[in-house]
This record gives sequence, C-alpha cells and structure tokens, in this order.
Amino acid sequence: MRHTLPILLLVAGCTTGPGITPVSSAPDVFVIVREGSVSIQQSEMLANEARAEADAFCDQRGAALEVIDVQTAKNWNVTGNVPVYKMRFRCVPRVVSPTQAAQPMPR
Repeated sequence: MRHTLPILLLVAGCTTGPGITPVSSAPDVFVIVREGSVSIQQSEMLANEARAEADAFCDQRGAALEVIDVQTAKNWNVTGNVPVYKMRFRCVPRVVSPTQAAQPMPR
C-alpha cells in the first residue's frame, strides 16, 4: 500500500489522447484529442500540446498546419470533470514567397 500513492500521483499528472487519427469521412483531414486526467489540468496546456504535435505531424510531411476547427469540453471521469481539447486539421502545401523562390539554395 505504501507504493500505491506515488504511482497514483504520477499517473494523475498525465494527459491522454489517442494521437493523430485520420477522419474517415473527410480525405486529408485529421483529428487530435487531448484530455486532462485531473480536473485542475489547464485547457491551454492541452491546446498547446495538441497544436505542437499536429504541427510536427504536418512538418514531417513538408506541409503547414491548417486548423479546421477546435472543440473544448469537460468530460467526467473518476477524478471529476476534466478538460478535453479536440482539433480537426489538415496539412497544406507551404506557400513560398517570390523572394524566397528567387534565392539560391545554400550549400
């Protein structure tokens, strides 16, 4: 029993989410969900985590992040009401300005 409390406290500080998943009804649209595991988790932190992961996801594809919509809510779980952040997005081609296109590539 002595070791149970530290483990519970460690798990209580984590956020959960299934990662980035494609939306089956919309081609090239993805969704990311972040849920706090405790009611004191800040919604802003969840939003920043989700946006950073989505931005990295698009960056790996050589594209830019375009947010389609965002939903925030509070779901109930064993610890009480917890914040939930859901973002739908797509990865779009990066726009290159004419001045950037005219510059030679560095070696």
